[in-house]
Amino acid sequence: MKNHFPLFRFLDGKKWLYNPILKKRFSNRPEERVRLRYVEFLLLESAFSKNRIGFEAPVRPTGAAHSLRADLVLYSDRMEPYILIECKSEDVKLTEQTAEQIARYNRELDASYLMITNGRQELWYELTDGTPRATVNPIPTVKKMADPATDPSYWTNRGFISSSSDIAIGKLASGMLHKIFSTADPASLQYLNLPSDIVPFLPGHYYRVLPAKNNFSVALTILNGGTGATLLTAAVNRGNENLGLLWIELDQILGPGIHQVSLISKNGHETKTLPPHFRAALVDQNRDFIKHITGQILNFF
Repeated sequence: MKNHFPLFRFLDGKKWLYNPILKKRFSNRPEERVRLRYVEFLLLESAFSKNRIGFEAPVRPTGAAHSLRADLVLYSDRMEPYILIECKSEDVKLTEQTAEQIARYNRELDASYLMITNGRQELWYELTDGTPRATVNPIPTVKKMADPATDPSYWTNRGFISSSSDIAIGKLASGMLHKIFSTADPASLQYLNLPSDIVPFLPGHYYRVLPAKNNFSVALTILNGGTGATLLTAAVNRGNENLGLLWIELDQILGPGIHQVSLISKNGHETKTLPPHFRAALVDQNRDFIKHITGQILNFF
């Protein structure tokens, strides 16, 4: 699932997940985000077509009073259950117990492969004579995903760039996003469900968490905050202490005049002037872009 993100939609001031196969909105829950990230991989890089991907197939484990629902079932060319997938939240540790759970689910489906994922780790099992044995991912990558850095619509559909931003901002933000996420270790990619009552936008989204000097860390992203603007957003932490949240409206940095940076910290809500060298780093995006940006962000804290 590396570098794959689910689709999002904004409606009535809320941020919803969007399932491209069922064509339905879902609540923005951790397990659903993991499931739809895997669907993105299947649609963009594997040979599985939409009609071979099943959601919430009913299964009744042995001894259970009621049927449960399997997260994903991938079907063979003959439309027989081929792979059963169980999706857990990113903060759930995958254990032998979770493997036993999916094995019980499979007694009715009789799929050839089982997989459990929390979005960061995958455990694969192949059934041989009814016994699950650890194996590797059997799904070949048959399609090369187009470089999303050249396609702002990719990032717009996934909640990173506002659809109200113009083409120039879309291209600028796409380049930044590519630099932020293309080299990210999967462990550094996190969905931060930040509270929206402290800032005038929806700050919850996928961030890359970057370690910095003196025990600081910077969680960095660009996002559609649901207000019509595309925002470079950073949450700053030191040790176990959250120091604050910073954001810059990218829609205004290409224009002339004085540019602004906003932040929430222990001093409250402040608006400060964006230094020219910070703006230049955002626009130029040289090869040290990540290092320059995190350093500039820390200067405000």
